[in-house]
Amino acid sequence: MGSIGSLVFLPFVAAVLADSGQSNSEIAQMMIWMPIALTLGAPAWSWVADKTGKADWVLKGASTLALVAMLCFFVVETPLLQTLCLATLALARAPFGPLGDALTLKRLGGDKNSYGQIRMWGSVVYFVAALLGGVLRPSYPHAPLWMGCGLIVLAMAFCWTLPSKEFRIPKPPKGILTPLLQNPLIWLFLVLATLHGITITTYDNFFSLHVEKLGLSPSITGMGIATGVIAEVVVLAFGKPLLHRFGATWLIFVGVASSCPRFLFTGYVTSPEALILWQSLHGLGFGAFWIGGVAFLNRVAPPDAPNAAQSLLPASTFGAGYLCSLSLASVVFKWTDPATLFQALGLGSLFTIAATALFLRRAKAQFSDL
Repeated sequence: MGSIGSLVFLPFVAAVLADSGQSNSEIAQMMIWMPIALTLGAPAWSWVADKTGKADWVLKGASTLALVAMLCFFVVETPLLQTLCLATLALARAPFGPLGDALTLKRLGGDKNSYGQIRMWGSVVYFVAALLGGVLRPSYPHAPLWMGCGLIVLAMAFCWTLPSKEFRIPKPPKGILTPLLQNPLIWLFLVLATLHGITITTYDNFFSLHVEKLGLSPSITGMGIATGVIAEVVVLAFGKPLLHRFGATWLIFVGVASSCPRFLFTGYVTSPEALILWQSLHGLGFGAFWIGGVAFLNRVAPPDAPNAAQSLLPASTFGAGYLCSLSLASVVFKWTDPATLFQALGLGSLFTIAATALFLRRAKAQFSDL
């Protein structure tokens, strides 16, 4: 809950950097180092955890480093040092997702389809923090960042107190992931996850900027995010019956398909009510997609390398996708505004939908239970 909830600072980072006088393009260039760190960090940390069998010490060290980076962000003033803090924070947070997912699936045993019911509690914390962050930001501009810092402390406390035996797994033989990465279906999944990640992370990073450029209150950002997270919690809560009824690959497809109308209308509408309403599709865009992605990777993962297999999802979605998102934004913002970027992403989702349809067909042919 602390790890996921601490992500509340992400939607407000761009707005906070804008407060310090940075242009839209400069903000994108500063933030681009975060996905680079995540893309490299998620597989690297997870490889170390699987290789040594000591995921507990990976999480202890990473959570401590995340807190230090977060605190430093409040005191540094130059763009260079702010960028360094953001990159370090992303690197330190990188193992939270894959190692947390792998641990959850391990504890669930034969009831792995109940993953969503566990994951939703992190979303509940994120919902409360995002709503409060949007409400408090007009009076306290750094409030979302302070809440993120507090939730990292919660995650760190968990990492340092959970018994080490909960994290132990047998050390895998050399090259255990080679068969996984030789499967073309995995690479197709990574491509579509990266493309979908471009839309998700653009929303995470620039929705607050889009709202404020429209002249709306920052509280609209909080309410829009909260609406999306409520829908996400509902989808996660029903993750088990959804997986049983539709299977992992169909949930992935529905999640990707929801991005087209969501971001087209996010870019076009200007009324706060409509803007908030369209964010309800986040329940499918993230919730359904993530449940399906975790279940898919768990199905195809080597039994002795669960952490490394799960790291592929955040590395592609929030690593490579994030990197592409910020690279695109740094160019687009030189010529136009966030509204146009969201419209372009809505149209671009049609290509991702086509790639996901191909993935769905090939996955069904290779794994009948997906």
